[in-house]
Amino acid sequence: MIKDPFKKYPKKIELMKKYTFILLAFFTVNGSAQVMHMSFGGHYYKQKGALIEAFDPGTVAGDVYYSTAVDEKSAVPGIGFYYYKYFLQPSDNISFGVQTGFDFFAFFEAPKDVQNQYGQKVGEEGGSSLVVGYSIPVYAMGRFGAQSTEDIGEGIGAAIGAGINLFGFTIPNEKGFMVPLSLAAELTYRKFGLRFDLPLKKFESHYPSYTGDIPRLSNSFFSVELTYVFGSD
Repeated sequence: MIKDPFKKYPKKIELMKKYTFILLAFFTVNGSAQVMHMSFGGHYYKQKGALIEAFDPGTVAGDVYYSTAVDEKSAVPGIGFYYYKYFLQPSDNISFGVQTGFDFFAFFEAPKDVQNQYGQKVGEEGGSSLVVGYSIPVYAMGRFGAQSTEDIGEGIGAAIGAGINLFGFTIPNEKGFMVPLSLAAELTYRKFGLRFDLPLKKFESHYPSYTGDIPRLSNSFFSVELTYVFGSD
């Protein structure tokens, strides 16, 4: 049985409360105008390691343990909303501020029924495990050119940011929560953009043993999204 990694975080609720307070303070503090984005894209994960499993052969020797190698890659569709508020504007097309938001991704493919020649269901095939996750980033960010202010602007632009990210997920063989340092970068053209997000920390799980933890799975994440500015001229 896989242990629930959320049990490793007894202070998770308190952390969420503090995080929410920071976000509320951010939204209410005086500053310049804001730029809001909606995003659609792919969230990619890579999972590598080994699963140790057991079965009972029905002999006096007891359970037999074996290892199964795991090396999986997959992409999951997602949607997000981002809110950028700038506090410093050295020129008309350069600004520095804070960006936060919420990103959600999920995918599930139901198995298909297998029928015999008489149309009777005899089993199922295909399908996939539920993949779901969320991220709540808070980035210090600089924006240049298009989308650096609420006036949007013409031509192209770019953004780069760094900060922390509340990140929770359920994927095949793993479930976890972490607060990694993360990077974000964006290329923009008028109201459109191409965004990249990279958590700098991998989520790693282990099997406990008397001689020390045994590595189980290493999970890394990356996202690429198309963005669109709304609520601005």
